[in-house]
Amino acid sequence: MIFGLLGFMIFGIPAMLVASKKGFADGRWLFALGLIGFVTVCFLPSARSSRISHRTARDRRESANGVGAVLCGINLIAFVAYALIHTFVESGMRQ
Repeated sequence: MIFGLLGFMIFGIPAMLVASKKGFADGRWLFALGLIGFVTVCFLPSARSSRISHRTARDRRESANGVGAVLCGINLIAFVAYALIHTFVESGMRQ
């Protein structure tokens, strides 16, 4: 549990800041699988470039936000699975 919090602080917050700078929904990237999310958002093209059209910026934003949402969903599913398995293992050890 402490490693999850540490990973969140080390990778989640920087991923959120990079996403915000690039014009993406930063909340989705905050919980986007730690290092995987951070590396992914770093390689995505920015939606705030002055050299692209509004349509391209919108498409980039929607695409990046979708990726962030999927990674966030995977993180949520993994957390719930871990919590359930940990609960069952702990309850089995008590008996």
